[in-house]
Amino acid sequence: MIKFFKNNNPAIFVLFPIIIFLFNLKVFYSETIYKFPEFPTVFTQKIFNLIEGANSLLAASFINGILLIVVTFLFMNLLSKYIYFEARNYFHGFIFIFLNTIFISPYEYIPVIIAELFFVIALIILFGAAKKQNAVFDFFNISFILALGSLFWFNLIYFTIIIFFSLIIMRRILIREWISVIVGTVTPYLLLVSIYFILYGNIEILDSIKIMFSKNTSELSFTNIYLIYFGFLFLLGILSGLKILSVFNGLNIDLREYYKIFNWINLLALIILFFSDYQNTGALYFSLLTLTIPITRFFNFTKRKLFFEITFDILLVLLILTQIWIKIPYFE
Repeated sequence: MIKFFKNNNPAIFVLFPIIIFLFNLKVFYSETIYKFPEFPTVFTQKIFNLIEGANSLLAASFINGILLIVVTFLFMNLLSKYIYFEARNYFHGFIFIFLNTIFISPYEYIPVIIAELFFVIALIILFGAAKKQNAVFDFFNISFILALGSLFWFNLIYFTIIIFFSLIIMRRILIREWISVIVGTVTPYLLLVSIYFILYGNIEILDSIKIMFSKNTSELSFTNIYLIYFGFLFLLGILSGLKILSVFNGLNIDLREYYKIFNWINLLALIILFFSDYQNTGALYFSLLTLTIPITRFFNFTKRKLFFEITFDILLVLLILTQIWIKIPYFE
């Protein structure tokens, strides 16, 4: 199977929407009663208002599928350009899809996949600005995009920290760039409050923002097969991480810097996952996003082909089981 997914034929692109469609089917045969998340952000609530009704589940799945296709292609482009994955090989795109189609609730996934879209766009600008002499406006745009995305999934605002880590790792410290990040972060919120005041004559929107800091909406519960799947991914992450560490000093400087940034992204995502009170489960997908890189590297290793084939097949089997065993009671 691993050889099939490493096919360089451009026609394999057609499998992306097909796989995403197949993984979306589980929400229709599951016995779970899906509900809209409590205390959604202002922008997410607008989306829920548009799709609520008898066909809301279908609409949510369609939105998620389309957005995931867009994010997949953007992330593939990012990895091909900066992490030096082969541009004509789409294997890293399949790994990304496999890791991002495990969502349980299509409603909870909508704000997360929108946030991922903003996040990947911000990363593309960030890596492109890394070697620019004057990138003040680039860093303003990056922080603005992340803050705008946080109006859909609030926890994205915390990933602004990654910009500061990137400035330390990739550039010499310039105060005006740091200031531009701060200004870019607060601008969408100032605009939102200003527009709300002009339209409604009050700033009650601030109460909605406060909820995101004070309401505990965390709910980390997964079926047994999901726990096994995540455990296997954790093992793959350890093995692939050790492989990268063994060659890390031999990589060029730029690539080492990019790996460091993705490590910080993963660490921050895990911190949000376990410690944020507000819709923290979505942070799992940002951790899985970073795992796309080491896991792809792991399966691209040319030696011991039988071992890697068996490992990849186990990954696929576990992934399929997470879809067909969705009716198993939650593990508490």
